[in-house]
Formats: sequence, structure tokens, C-alpha cells
Amino acid sequence: MIDFLGITQHIGTYTKPGRITNRPLLKYDVVDDLGSLTGDLELREHLLEHHDYEVVSRKVFSVLARWYGCDFEIARGMKEDPFKKNKFFLDLYPGNQIFSIKREVLSLK
Repeated sequence: MIDFLGITQHIGTYTKPGRITNRPLLKYDVVDDLGSLTGDLELREHLLEHHDYEVVSRKVFSVLARWYGCDFEIARGMKEDPFKKNKFFLDLYPGNQIFSIKREVLSLK
């Protein structure tokens, strides 16, 4: 416990986040075996950033996946906004979706 200017904080009393699960983002839950996952699976429509998902770099995702575990990674690219100069947007529904399967997930203990 730390007491700073009359404010008391408990250190180490947080709950560790669970495993990263991207399966709820899929349009159809037809994946029984993650080994059979292919790139032709579609994401649900009308997903909202900060509500349904968070965007992180591949490097950050890699670290989080090692710490907490994950089912699979969904990779998307940034595209230049045709209406706003020097602005980019996440192409959440590209023509060709890329799924990278994390078959072996490491966890730090």
C-alpha cells in the first residue's frame, strides 16, 4: 500500500486480463478447430473501434499475445483517406482479409 498526499493506493490488487479473443469479431462462428482457420472468414458488420476492438501495432499485439495468450490475430492495413490530405484510416473490411493463426501461444509466468 502506498500513501501519497493522503491518497492511498493498493499495489498488486488488480485482476490480470484474460486471453485475447478475436472470435466474437467474426461474422460467422463456424470455426470449431482454429487449425482450419482460413483467410476467407468475414468480420461482423458495423464493428466499433474502442467498443468491439482496439487497434494496436503488430509488435504490441505480439507482446500482448505472449503475455496473455490469444486465439488468432486479425491483421488490417492503413489506407490514405481520399478526402483528407495526409490522413489515414483503418481498412477494416478489405477485399482480401489476412488472418494469421497463433498456433502456439507463449505465456509469461
